[in-house]
Amino acid sequence: MMTWKNKYKWSRDYDRLRKLLDDGYEIICLADYDFFRDGKHPMERDICRARKHIATNPEYTAYRISSRGVGYVVYPMWEAKFTTFDNCMRQANVEFLDIEEDKE
Repeated sequence: MMTWKNKYKWSRDYDRLRKLLDDGYEIICLADYDFFRDGKHPMERDICRARKHIATNPEYTAYRISSRGVGYVVYPMWEAKFTTFDNCMRQANVEFLDIEEDKE
């Protein structure tokens, strides 16, 4: 786990990430991707924005992790029948910037 300025930390607590997104936050995160899409090259990492896209039809509501118009992770509500939010985040090795609560 990396830390930055003692106030921010990178996290893989996907339950917390989902709660933050459900609460309306947009979160800075890192995600892995296969640039060549061939499985032969090392994975790349990109800095991204995670957000919850709320659609008129709740079935089309989705969690999205993207950067510059490229979607790295999309987890629509209808996909919950087949996999979990955690699994989608793990597959892309997502880490997010979490702010620690002030302890004063």
